[in-house]
Amino acid sequence: MSAIGVGGDLTATGANINLAGGGTLAANGNVNLQAARSTSTVDSNSSGSDGHGSYSESSHRSDDTLTATTLNAGNSLTVASGKDINVTGSAISLDMGTATLAAAGNVNIGAA
Repeated sequence: MSAIGVGGDLTATGANINLAGGGTLAANGNVNLQAARSTSTVDSNSSGSDGHGSYSESSHRSDDTLTATTLNAGNSLTVASGKDINVTGSAISLDMGTATLAAAGNVNIGAA
């Protein structure tokens, strides 16, 4: 069994956490498992003229890439929070067994 505990908030962004034999994540504050966002932007401008007249073109392209946090545990997992547990764009998986999400506040699970 593995254990990760912190006195404040525990935040994992785009991380891969592997508790192969099962384990516990615990924080006195919030537990945040969230996707990492990467953005690439390309701006281009061109202009010129030809036999038909002049022209001007511009384009803007922006691509977002999300990398989920994955939390893998063997047969049991406990996530405990003194405040909220927030799982956004991330995955929790077990080989078999049970997962317990225990928070003094809210448990929020959503897409990125």
